[in-house]
Amino acid sequence: MKAIKYFTFTLSIIFVLLNKECLADISVYEVNKIKFSIDSPSDWQMAPDFLGSDLTLLGPFKNDRRPIITFSSIPLDDYHFDSDDLKKNEANYHSGRISWLKKNKGTPIDFYSYKKLNWSSLKDVHGIGYKYKIGKNTFEEMSYFFKCRSKVFNISTLISENQQKENKFKIESILNSLTCLPKK
Repeated sequence: MKAIKYFTFTLSIIFVLLNKECLADISVYEVNKIKFSIDSPSDWQMAPDFLGSDLTLLGPFKNDRRPIITFSSIPLDDYHFDSDDLKKNEANYHSGRISWLKKNKGTPIDFYSYKKLNWSSLKDVHGIGYKYKIGKNTFEEMSYFFKCRSKVFNISTLISENQQKENKFKIESILNSLTCLPKK
């Protein structure tokens, strides 16, 4: 119940802030002196430096919820992604998620195993995720890690089950549009 109240409170704050001047249609943005471009649907909002992430993309409201994509830099330089080590760490990921769900009175539904992905412009993306239920609501949360010019970045997506049909493809399109721009 506490998690639902926190989630509702967070969404309320996001709604209030998003109706202010903190939003802009950003197609190119800079994080740690690295520029990225991203295409998002016109009904999505972008909030730079929002709630601890370098960039937050917020989808349209439906049933008091909205899909969320967060983009953050990670202070690791020249990190090497080792697929075997990442696969071995899946058990740690699962136990961490289960611990979080217990604290928030949630139930795991499914875990999505680690996999290496290729997006349109990023060819070495590492992803993992899970689906869970808190109260009457079901959510899917994914985490993706990639490098751009030797810097590590994380993208997390959160979407409720009732938003899947309308927004799953949009989220995939947004992720596939992400481009690490060359240094000038």
